[in-house]
Amino acid sequence: MRKKRPKNGNSIEENKTISAEDREELERGVCYFNEKNYERAHEAWELLSERKSAIDKIFLQGMMQLASSVDGVMRNGITKSDAVKLQHVYEELISFPPDYFGVGMGSVLQYLENIISQDNGRKTKGEIRIPQIVFYKPLSPDICVAVADIVRSSEFIEGITLFNKGLYWEAHEVWEDLWRDQTVEGKGFIDSFMKISEAYSFARRGKMSSAIYLFEKALKQFGELGSYECEISAVQIISEIQRDINLIRQSIAENTMHVKFPKRPLIEYTPVK
Repeated sequence: MRKKRPKNGNSIEENKTISAEDREELERGVCYFNEKNYERAHEAWELLSERKSAIDKIFLQGMMQLASSVDGVMRNGITKSDAVKLQHVYEELISFPPDYFGVGMGSVLQYLENIISQDNGRKTKGEIRIPQIVFYKPLSPDICVAVADIVRSSEFIEGITLFNKGLYWEAHEVWEDLWRDQTVEGKGFIDSFMKISEAYSFARRGKMSSAIYLFEKALKQFGELGSYECEISAVQIISEIQRDINLIRQSIAENTMHVKFPKRPLIEYTPVK
């Protein structure tokens, strides 16, 4: 879909900063949204929108429209009218980076794409699963240093190589050895990778509930670690996890013991030049 360009104010790059007070208000709205309290989420983002720049208002208005539209979908199912509204929301949000203000919108945008690309027939509420929004918290300097050292270590890169080959348990063992050598600041980062490798290993063996449990734990950890800038993209990993959680849940709903992922999960690693 064509990305819209904000019409007023400064550029997106010039406006993507946020104060501690605004971050708290934004996070409150995210928490309400994830708790399915869409009306309160709308209120929190509306209060924040009143004191933000023109471009930031566009983003927050998209978030408010999302909350309102999802609230209706949860109550009544998806109709043709809802699909049109959600397409408008998608067009508002897609012009912004996927982690604007620290808000991870990847799974939400994917959800919106799926809705507006489907036939406009009505769906029952039981078939609808609204994705959660990830909110990245700022990293402390100590964690930033620990993460930078870890992602450039030969052990961490070896774990990625094994993971990308589908050798999930072997990757888990390599990362576990690395985890043992870390201080508190680095352990949480590595543990999140250990959890996703274990989760994919469980999914392969048909242990669907255990896989979902570990995936959800990993998603929370990646969100708490923040939108860090290094050789690894948290946004990309979170998007892959959320995609595959939905596939696992679909397998459970269809009462199948195994899930087949159309795409092998990959952890993208971009070496620093």
